[in-house]
Amino acid sequence: MKKTCFAGIAVLLALAIVSCDFTAAPQQNNEPPSVQYSRDGTSITLRLDGEGGVDRNMSRALTDNLAKRGYDFFEVVFVQGTNIARASWEIGQPAGIRNVPRNGTDGVDYSTADASASAASPVLDGSAILFVGRKADKTLLAVGLLTATENFNGSPGGPVVSTATRTATFTVGALMAGTSFTATSSSFWTATAVTAPADTTTTIDRAVCDGTPFPMYRIANGAASILTSYTFDSKGTLTDYLPGIKLAGIPTNNVDIRIPRFPRGGGFYTEFETPHALGTNATIMDISTPGTPVAYTATTALPASIGIVFNTSATIDGAISFAFDIPVYAITNDNSQAGVPEYITWHVKPGFGTNYYDLDNGNSPMGLTAATDPDSYGGSILLGVGDNVTLDYLGIRTTWLP
Repeated sequence: MKKTCFAGIAVLLALAIVSCDFTAAPQQNNEPPSVQYSRDGTSITLRLDGEGGVDRNMSRALTDNLAKRGYDFFEVVFVQGTNIARASWEIGQPAGIRNVPRNGTDGVDYSTADASASAASPVLDGSAILFVGRKADKTLLAVGLLTATENFNGSPGGPVVSTATRTATFTVGALMAGTSFTATSSSFWTATAVTAPADTTTTIDRAVCDGTPFPMYRIANGAASILTSYTFDSKGTLTDYLPGIKLAGIPTNNVDIRIPRFPRGGGFYTEFETPHALGTNATIMDISTPGTPVAYTATTALPASIGIVFNTSATIDGAISFAFDIPVYAITNDNSQAGVPEYITWHVKPGFGTNYYDLDNGNSPMGLTAATDPDSYGGSILLGVGDNVTLDYLGIRTTWLP
């Protein structure tokens, strides 16, 4: 989301993350590796016919900010008609994907994340997607589409999987999103009254703690419905991935409003003192038609921009922070096939771990060409409710005489 919501989203998806140093098990009996990670972290290749060995030369890289710091878990799903193949694994384990639908020598085109969007003749429609994230909390950090295959004789097979296919390669893009000090490069936009959120209606101030600035978004007090939006991006074309990222339920009440806290490093933070605008409520809604928010529908694709509607009619001027959690799954939640593992519920959030509650420092703005700050971990978004909120803390430090 540059945070990965995804978080990277960001993704998109944004998210104290500790870089993980996973150790791969050695390949056994010189078997071909079950899963291979490219050196630059942009692609992952799966062997389709069994366990295989484990890639001893696996890369620790994955593109962009939070994703490359936090990922350690994968899920891949292939769907062709009513036939499903699904597998999940941790870094250092074999993928173990079996029984991928192949349709004989004609093959199945898995170049898209949703069967309804894939090509028809001469190959049968199919869909495939790879989810990349964290095992601990299933935060989704990156997604991948099948872009190449290799046949048993070593020849390339494009995105088509047939009985001749040995491996399938997914190109991976990190989900990205995050706050910024400039509205045009921010994932989060606000609005006045019931108008559509836009950069021109978004006001961002600076809140300072121990000399470190954080973006603080302004919304009005005393309003029953303030429309805001949070937009995801990705390395790659997000519209290619979204059809395969399905909503696992209706996330209406999945907004977490808290007292703001500023990360200070080393797992410490400073909590913002009163006043707190904790009477503020927020719901996740579809605001594509301004003025008439409606609930999202479960099992539909994750929208590129989610709507968050704030109600400040029962609050006081003050500051709050908020984060959100949108549960999703890969392509299908069908668990009916014997021998196919159950689907996994993943989570699109603006941060993960302890940083989910720490404030986003605004150093990884939205946009594929924007500069990133390696110290940005994503997190909650800071809101100033009303006109009389100023956050400027003097940092107090102590030292011992020598």
